[in-house]
Amino acid sequence: MKLQRNITLLFLHGFFIKRFAFPVITLYILSYSISFTQLGCIAAAATIASILTEIPGGIFADKYGKRLSLILASTFAIIYGILLTIGNGFVPFLVAAIFYGIGGAFLSGTTEAMLYDTLTDLHRKKEYKKVSGRLSFLTLLTSAAVLSITPLVYEYNQKLPFIISVAFFAISFVAAYLTTEPPKTAEETIIAPQLQFSRHLGEAFRQIRSIPYVSSIILLFTVVTIFWYIFGDYAQPLLQLSGLNIIYFGLFYTVLRVLSGLASEIAHWLDGYFTIMQSIAGMLCIILIGFITVSIGKGVWLPISMIIIDWLLDVESNTER
Repeated sequence: MKLQRNITLLFLHGFFIKRFAFPVITLYILSYSISFTQLGCIAAAATIASILTEIPGGIFADKYGKRLSLILASTFAIIYGILLTIGNGFVPFLVAAIFYGIGGAFLSGTTEAMLYDTLTDLHRKKEYKKVSGRLSFLTLLTSAAVLSITPLVYEYNQKLPFIISVAFFAISFVAAYLTTEPPKTAEETIIAPQLQFSRHLGEAFRQIRSIPYVSSIILLFTVVTIFWYIFGDYAQPLLQLSGLNIIYFGLFYTVLRVLSGLASEIAHWLDGYFTIMQSIAGMLCIILIGFITVSIGKGVWLPISMIIIDWLLDVESNTER
């Protein structure tokens, strides 16, 4: 059955859309005499592009189909990878970041939504959490294993990790193309033509305001998360300053991916012992301590603090759900 194979294809798409070159991207960009100010602009461009296209991307998926959204996400990723491969200065890297941000917006939530629709049509709706969690963990685990060799490939040839990334993105494109769009429900068929950006945005804000503390929590962790993701582009130079050899960068990011895969399980465990507010307050305190440690830490404490912050933000995002 065509819909049944969606589960495997979504796993393949999720795996190959991950950036093989991720552990060395910043070092690669800096090798072209890019200043830290320019690096910040590149990181900000990706973030702003993603934020501005997040809601339009969701509306596009609802209106024109999730399969097409996945195909576009892979297309933007291919363009991003090619620009990084052939780029040699600030402008091509900046444009690449914008394409990456837009592609991320088309990808955000689309895989989960398509999986949910697929399982619903297969009369396996109750298995969604189980299947989604398993796919997420397997995707992160396999990508973590692959990332461990990226620095070795980079040491051999600076361009090679980015060429491999483009090949991976191309495979993700094929996987997305081979998926089957689950049929729309009668309600979706009626609503889809009526979707408008302003209405979608207004409804989102109304739902946020209707739940106590939610707006404050979202604002707080949005600021922290955006800061952390932009800071992440400076992580690799900091890791070098801590004395960590580049060949171990892959191990560092492997640990991050594995812990990300366990984040949902930890969030579920916290739900059984603490209220959401208690969990978030506790994690926020530890995150603040982590930021302080990153700012003053040296040696092994620097990567350890970065791992703790990244993992807790993953746990927090799962707790919010």
